[in-house]
Amino acid sequence: MKTKGSSEESYVQRADVLEKQLQAKIWFAEGKRTEAIALIRKAAEMEEAMPLAFGPPFVDKPTQEILGEMLLTTERPVEAEEAFRAALARAPLRTASLLGLMRSARLVGNHISMEESQRKLREIWKQAPKLIEEYLVPSR
Repeated sequence: MKTKGSSEESYVQRADVLEKQLQAKIWFAEGKRTEAIALIRKAAEMEEAMPLAFGPPFVDKPTQEILGEMLLTTERPVEAEEAFRAALARAPLRTASLLGLMRSARLVGNHISMEESQRKLREIWKQAPKLIEEYLVPSR
């Protein structure tokens, strides 16, 4: 029996969000952009209602991030900026969301937000050369 808040219910919710994400991406690619954005907004609402889990994210790509990307593609940067902020509220310092926020902030002329996103990305990525080198050099 499925009880409210059970892990079984969480997996059903996750599957529903993922299904809506996929359908929205298909519609978006087919040019049904209004329908896709409406569906991805619904998926984002569902995801935000889910409890934050410890460990790996329950949904692989934040729905608000997908929404932000769709809104940028349809030249709606103000709404995109809001979506990327919502994505970052649930997954702080996620680079794809920071890149989207930086891009949308630049398009709307929000230079403070754009520069803050750039600063965070530079901070995250300053470790990249060292980490890449460590992974490229075989351990002894």
